[in-house]
Amino acid sequence: MYHYFYLAARNPAFSAQQFVDRWRRHAVIAAAAPEFFEPVQCYIQNDVLHDGLPGFPEVATGFDGLGEFFFENQEAKQPPPAHLSADNREIFGSTGLQRFGGSRKVLTGQGEGPYRVVRILVRPDGVSEQAMTEALRTSGTGLPGLGVAISTSTQPELDYDGVLTVWVADLMAAEKLLVSEEWKQATQRLATVADPTRSLTVIAREVVLKGRGPQ
Repeated sequence: MYHYFYLAARNPAFSAQQFVDRWRRHAVIAAAAPEFFEPVQCYIQNDVLHDGLPGFPEVATGFDGLGEFFFENQEAKQPPPAHLSADNREIFGSTGLQRFGGSRKVLTGQGEGPYRVVRILVRPDGVSEQAMTEALRTSGTGLPGLGVAISTSTQPELDYDGVLTVWVADLMAAEKLLVSEEWKQATQRLATVADPTRSLTVIAREVVLKGRGPQ
């Protein structure tokens, strides 16, 4: 399966709730464009915690949405029609979308849950794709949570190169993960293959609107 997502901040003209309502309506508009939406095997709107997590400065702030898609393969992804792109720009304003395209592998547990902790990585010059993939695989082993997955890039021209996702039951479980020795070791290992100035961690509530991703 081809895994594509974008991370973005909401249009500042919207309140947090207005953004969520507007983004959900965007999904309805997308579903009415069959040439774009029918090839989508799974569509998830992840509501990112805009203010991060109090007491955890390592969790990024300022983001609101992580829109996530799964397709049979990269060729199945169709460009959105003009009216859908315009609607997306209205929702997210002029901040732009930070994108990833690649493949996901679930390492343990289930590939879904109420909340997720997501470590998003940018590979610096001098680090190979193989080194990042191996670091992700090793880091994802043994992490506490409902499930753990890694995503590796097949499109280096996009913004992000690797993703570690851990699903948790609630925000209390997210806090327990972030203070666990396993998470500390994982992030230290990933720091050896990632640019610390461009990599980030976000926490989001998962809202599945179509299908299921890889399990």
